[in-house]
Order: sequence, then C-alpha cells, then structure tokens
Amino acid sequence: MKQLVVASEYGEPSNHVGVICQRLCDIKKDVCLLLITKNLPDCSKIIVVADSLSIPYQIHCTITGLGGTVLEPQVPAPNLMVEESIKVIEKYKIDPKAITVRIDPIVPEFLDLQTIEASHTLKAFAGIGVKDCRISIVDYYPHVRERFDKLGIKHPDRFQVGIPLKNLIIDRMFHLTSMYNMKLHLCAEYLGPNLEGSIYPGVDTEGCASAASWKRLGITDLKPATRKQREECTCNLSKQDLLAGLSKGCKGGCVYCYWR
Repeated sequence: MKQLVVASEYGEPSNHVGVICQRLCDIKKDVCLLLITKNLPDCSKIIVVADSLSIPYQIHCTITGLGGTVLEPQVPAPNLMVEESIKVIEKYKIDPKAITVRIDPIVPEFLDLQTIEASHTLKAFAGIGVKDCRISIVDYYPHVRERFDKLGIKHPDRFQVGIPLKNLIIDRMFHLTSMYNMKLHLCAEYLGPNLEGSIYPGVDTEGCASAASWKRLGITDLKPATRKQREECTCNLSKQDLLAGLSKGCKGGCVYCYWR
C-alpha cells in the first residue's frame, strides 16, 4: 500500500527543502508526494529527488496575485513567480497533469487585483497544458481580523464571508477558468444549489488529498476519511506530513495565515 506524503501543513516547503529531500530519501519507496508551495522554483531540488527515487507527485503551485503586497510581504511578485515556475515545469519536463494552479486564498477586499493577476496566471499555465485550478476564500480567524485591523483593512466581523459574496467569487473564477479551458476546484468551500449542475458544469469540491487526487497518484486502496481539518473540507487525512515535528509556520509573513 502506498502512503501519501505531503509538504505544506507545517510550513512553506521552499524553506525546508533539505529536510523534505532527506525524509524522501529515508522513505525511498511506496510513497506518493503532494507538494503545495508558493515558491516552486526554490523547490526544484525536491522534484529532482522525487524523480531520482521514482516517487510520483502532484504539485499545487500557489500564486494568489498578492505576492509583494502588504498581505504577502515576503512572497515573490506574481509575474516573476509565474515565469520562473513555468521554467521549472519545462526544464524538468513535469507532466502538466501533475500541476494544479492555486489562487488560494482569495481575499475579497483585494478581489479586483486578484482577478486581474489570476487572468494572467491562468493564461500562462494554460499555455503549457495545465488544466486544473483550485481556489479557496480567506477564513477570518480572530487573529487574522486583528492583523487586518492593524493595517486598516476593512473585513467582515465573522469567520467567513456571506454566501452572496462567496457565490460572486466562485462565479468570477468559473468564468476565468472556462475562458482558458481549465477545470475549477473549490477547496473547503460549499457549492450551493444555485451553482450545481448545468449552471457551472464540472466545478467540484474535491479535497487536496481526496480520493480522486490519490487515484491520480496511483493509490487505489484508500480508506474513507474519518475526520476533517475544518468545516466543508473534503481532504482524506490518511496522509503523512514530511515536515511533522517542525515548529508550525513559515517566513512568508502572510497577514491572512491561519498560523498565529
């Protein structure tokens, strides 16, 4: 039985490349890798090691469009990250089916900026054959609201945005992904009745490590999920984090981060 190993839950993988590579070498076989990163270029060595060990992988390349702004002060600018990420994909001949572009999270207060940047990002990735886009909408944890307050950014005084605004965001992203012939996946977001079926065909709430994701990695003997990380999350948590044991958090300084 293959084990799914992930790199992202405890920190940004590009900050822990050496640890991840060493742990992959220690495991060596019978694993599949799910890599979720905001800095794919700096994760190149992980790809090299996975290839050398014949470890199948899926890569979620997160480009929110907010890199370099007050919300993501230590994350590279989106145009640079798009260009450099595509260079990595082409250099290492990564199958486009192994790549998912993530606009995650979407911050409603910056929706117009993120829409513009998402259009550029999706067009570029679609141009090399990538077909999958995944989005989520920011969760306003109490400490996140405090950070927004310090920056003078208005926000809802609750954990999530209301359904009308959520549906507006999904609608906008659906039309963007359709424009570039990409499939839209929702991460821990409720797909309301008015968004189902023929209105937005193909949109799903597949978890990052859901059964469908595991099958793409060659795992067919998956046990049903028994718990959730958060409400509406559909991830199967029978996974092992390669960064387990490290202090949670990263150096990105993202204001919306769920880590304190």
